[in-house]
Amino acid sequence: MRVLDIGAGSGILSLWALEAGAAHVDAIDNSTIGTTLSATFCANGFADRSTVHVAYSKQIEPASKADLVISETLGHIGIDEGILDTCADARQRLMTDEATFIPSAFDVVAWPVWVPDFEKKLNDFWLAKPYGFDFPELQQLTRRMTYLTETSYGQRISASGVLARHTIGEAPAETWHGKTTCAAEFPSLCNGFFLSFIADLGQGIVCDGERTTSWKVLFLPAPQVFDVKRHDSVGLEFTIPRTGNVRYSIQNAGAETMDVEISA
Repeated sequence: MRVLDIGAGSGILSLWALEAGAAHVDAIDNSTIGTTLSATFCANGFADRSTVHVAYSKQIEPASKADLVISETLGHIGIDEGILDTCADARQRLMTDEATFIPSAFDVVAWPVWVPDFEKKLNDFWLAKPYGFDFPELQQLTRRMTYLTETSYGQRISASGVLARHTIGEAPAETWHGKTTCAAEFPSLCNGFFLSFIADLGQGIVCDGERTTSWKVLFLPAPQVFDVKRHDSVGLEFTIPRTGNVRYSIQNAGAETMDVEISA
C-alpha cells in the first residue's frame, strides 16, 4: 500500500503508517517543520520507504498514485485548514480509483454557550474607560470577532447540533454554509456558540475535536446577551464565502435574529 500524508507536520501519522507496513509514504508539508521530515524518517529506519515533499499538495506529482490518503488538516472546526479543497484535488490527481481517505468524512458541530469571562474581560474592560478614555465602538467590535478558546471556558446550554456534513474528496461549494437549531436543556444566559468537529476515522472510530486536548473550539459571540428558557430553540446560521465577509446569525426562540458580519 502506498500512503500519502497531506500536512504531515511532525510525521507521526506517516511513521504509524510505515510501522503498520505501508510500502511507501509520500509526506507533504510546506512549513518549516516539513524540512525536518527526512531526518525523522532516517532516524527511525524508514529512509528507503519515504519521500518528503516540502511543498503544497497541489504542487506535487508523486512517482505513483496513493492507495490511502491521510490528512490532519482539519483546523479547529474541520474546514479552516482547507481540507476540502486539498483532498478534492488529491482525489482527482494523486490517488488510485479505489483509494480511500482517513478521515473519510466529518461534521462541523455547534452548540449555544454562556461564556461569562467574555463579558467580564472584554466588555467590562471597555466600559470601565481604560486609562480614563472612552472607546465607544470597541465594545461592539469585540462582538464582531471570532475567538479560539477552550471548551471549559463556556457553559454548554444544549447538545451539539450539526451545522454541515462533509465527505472528504468531494469538491466543496463556492460558499460554505451551515445551519443548525439546538434545544436549551436548562434556563441560562447565552452569549454565543462554540464550534468544533467530529471526524470519521473508519471502523467505528471517531475523533471528536471538542473532547481532545489537541484542538480548541471557535467562539462566535452574539451581538448581545440574551435569556433562554428550558426547551427554547437557539439557532445558528453561518456563511463563509471564498471572498468577501463572513456572516453568521443567531436566533433565539422566535425573537429577532441577531446578525453579525466579520470583515475578511
